[in-house]
Amino acid sequence: MSKVSLQELVDVLEFNSDEMGFFVNKSNGKIVSVQNEFFRKAENIEEYDDLPEWHQEQIELAIDILEDGEDKYIALPSSFEIDEYEMIENFCFQVKDSRKREILLDKIKGRGAFRRFKDTISAFGLNQEWYDYRNQCYKEYAIEFCDRFDIAYKD
Repeated sequence: MSKVSLQELVDVLEFNSDEMGFFVNKSNGKIVSVQNEFFRKAENIEEYDDLPEWHQEQIELAIDILEDGEDKYIALPSSFEIDEYEMIENFCFQVKDSRKREILLDKIKGRGAFRRFKDTISAFGLNQEWYDYRNQCYKEYAIEFCDRFDIAYKD
């Protein structure tokens, strides 16, 4: 099997969408995506020659995934399966300045936590530290995912 690009995998995990399904093709290491609506179409449509070419490609890929499933493709986790709130909380705990740490931990409680967190890290000048930390978390998650499914990867 070809190796999947770890950075490409991280990028997909970070910006995963609820409207798309993302999969690793085991045979070539490529990450493919299909809009969820095309899975429904693939299950119900007989003829699709009259559709735009990109629709046809999406339906053909959806059919391939539905028919070959786990033999050929591994589904990437959805955005619901990755707990970014936990990343935020862990980031707050590792902030060295105790005053900033306590303020951040207070800001991530309740509704609007993500917005307050982003505003506060911006005010504290911690944006780059957060994005580096977040990227590292996603990289570790991607490596664990590859290890769990015996997917070879390249850094």
